[in-house]
Amino acid sequence: MHRRLLLRFEIIFLALAPLACASASHPTASATDGPDASLPVDAPSSDSSVADGGVSDAAAVGEADAPPGATDASDAGSLDRADASSVDCAADAGVVSWAKGSVRVDYDLSHGTATFFYGGIPRISNFYAAVALASYTTTTMYKTRTCAVRGNEAIVTNTDGSLPTIEQHFMLVGGNKFLARATVIGSAVGTNWISPVVTTTAGGVDVGSYGDVRVLWIPYDNDAWVSYNAQPIAGSGTSYEAAALYDNVTRNGIVVGSVTHDTWKTGVYYSGASGKFDALNVFGGAVDATWTHDVVPHGKVSGNSIASPIVFVGFAPDWRDLMEEFADTNLVYQPQLAWNGGVPFGWNSWAKLQTRISYNAAVGVSDFIERSLQDSGFVDNGVVYVNLDSYWDNLSDAQLDAFVAHCHANGQRAGIYWTPFVDWGQSATRRVEGTSYTYSEVWLRDAKGAPIALDGAYAIDPTHPGTRGRIDTFIAAFKRRGFEYVKLDFLTHGALESAVRFDPTVQTGVQAYNQGMQYILDRIAGTMFISESIAPLFPHGYAHSRRVSCDVSGAAVGARSAEYEMNSASYGWWISGRLYPFNDPDAMLFEGFTASDNMTRLMSAVVSGTVFLNGDDLTRAAAQALARTYLTNDRINGVARLGKAFRPVEANTGTAPSDVLTLADGGSYYVAVFNFSSTPETKTVDLGRAGLDSAADYVATDLWTGAATTAHGTLTVTLDPGFARLFALR
Repeated sequence: MHRRLLLRFEIIFLALAPLACASASHPTASATDGPDASLPVDAPSSDSSVADGGVSDAAAVGEADAPPGATDASDAGSLDRADASSVDCAADAGVVSWAKGSVRVDYDLSHGTATFFYGGIPRISNFYAAVALASYTTTTMYKTRTCAVRGNEAIVTNTDGSLPTIEQHFMLVGGNKFLARATVIGSAVGTNWISPVVTTTAGGVDVGSYGDVRVLWIPYDNDAWVSYNAQPIAGSGTSYEAAALYDNVTRNGIVVGSVTHDTWKTGVYYSGASGKFDALNVFGGAVDATWTHDVVPHGKVSGNSIASPIVFVGFAPDWRDLMEEFADTNLVYQPQLAWNGGVPFGWNSWAKLQTRISYNAAVGVSDFIERSLQDSGFVDNGVVYVNLDSYWDNLSDAQLDAFVAHCHANGQRAGIYWTPFVDWGQSATRRVEGTSYTYSEVWLRDAKGAPIALDGAYAIDPTHPGTRGRIDTFIAAFKRRGFEYVKLDFLTHGALESAVRFDPTVQTGVQAYNQGMQYILDRIAGTMFISESIAPLFPHGYAHSRRVSCDVSGAAVGARSAEYEMNSASYGWWISGRLYPFNDPDAMLFEGFTASDNMTRLMSAVVSGTVFLNGDDLTRAAAQALARTYLTNDRINGVARLGKAFRPVEANTGTAPSDVLTLADGGSYYVAVFNFSSTPETKTVDLGRAGLDSAADYVATDLWTGAATTAHGTLTVTLDPGFARLFALR
């Protein structure tokens, strides 16, 4: 039976006045007139497949495997539909325009394409919507289009007797961007790949200047020591959830990415060479065996209405400002999980003690912190945490109770660790804690029915009542004992795509993750600081902090070092204070490393956002001496207490970190300078480039030593190998 489908492409705009448009009917555009209906290199093809349920490429998931988010059309990204009436648009030579401030979108009714202008200059040309249904379908394939305004939406409706109906919706929301969405409406439609913004026009993405053109590749999560990559544009790739395309010389740039995270893993495909971008595609349905860790194609979402992510598209003279605007726009759809308790200062057991944590060691650390650190400024608002990490079950129930009581007697808060979506035991017959289910019943499974393994553990289904019973059991025990901090680890397991789930209404890994994390949040009910460790960047809103990178040691440079962590801190600064109250730089480890290592690790923790924890074995005299040295400097601790991430001055370092980062806080400026090389260096910081007044005179105070000097126009900093310095400029 033929089913007439309704495919709606929503590009969301808020105008100061009602929008005006008109309708027109034109023949289908030829290939020479604009983007044709052929597949862009990043789109799924009708014959693409993945052997044995594996995933070979983030953007090459065939429509036989299918994606989107099945949501009702009336809930297309929380759009305002209070005014259900519509009026016709007014077109000029077949082109309809909407503008607000510097942002303008022109829609070509002849070809089914749109162009994004900023400051009157086209930034993304000839973009269209696409979706993988029975065949790959784009808005360029249609003959007849009408345009109308309904409430704050401008709607272009594409019709053709042989094709589904496509509506394209546009909304300006102010600032430097517009938002975009594609929606498919019909009877029992389904797909696992959908994009509201696709351009395949050579040179169709213009960042405005071309001194040092780069793309910021953003990782999906922070597992397996992944790094951001601020790389020159020379080829193609897929970033996750967002990407920045910019000129590092002028900082002109474009940012695109998803601002809704209820259903989709979003990818940003880009392609170009010699500093020019030739293709851009922001799509729902991104999976990859390496980057998202999926071994099953993105879940196919079916229903009578299927919506893509709402996509942010913007341009700004400084792409760093635009990344912050992108983060802020996410908060419109999912607020930050608010925290009013100050920056977490304290200790975590994993960095040094790891599997050797014991009751005696834990209370010994608590006593040392109370005796030597708390009254010396290693607190915020009088609060310090003493946190047990993995292997806390080395302690008996009675010892756990006694440990919490001991911390409270020392004026401290106790913390705990848990992995809610993994089965480390991998035993099919083992009972799920607090339930009558066995673990084999709650495992996620691949297309062959095998349990899905990641990081040495099986992933379990967040929607299963066995998983929920396990959550009830552990969270209730943590609350009963009086823990006030919980570190949740290996959360990516809960967002993996799976061939089976208990809840049939959950069709994607992100939907399952949202359900599981909301259940945990509801059980905790505001009684704990929630820290995510290994976790997807999105969805946010379930934790007060998220580890900005994977695990970090105490070394200044090399694998798993401060240098590694600072790559993520440099390029993920916009996360802290927005999506999450704090970025977590992992616990600082001093014993066994050089003085230069220790200073660099300390400074990397201060500038990251921050969760300010030590991880040494503080029952040892050597570790105690180092803690007294590095954790009791009032000036350094004062910057940490700000809880604000520094942002990079330069963004041209690939997978390495930026070596100069700054923070403006009221009338004070802070400049952090790092030397990640093996030789001494003298660095000259251009204060104007760093965001300060290049004509002003400053007193620059080294916050470690207290030594002051003057600076005008530049700040000259001499650094030993692997060393760092932090200055306040006033």
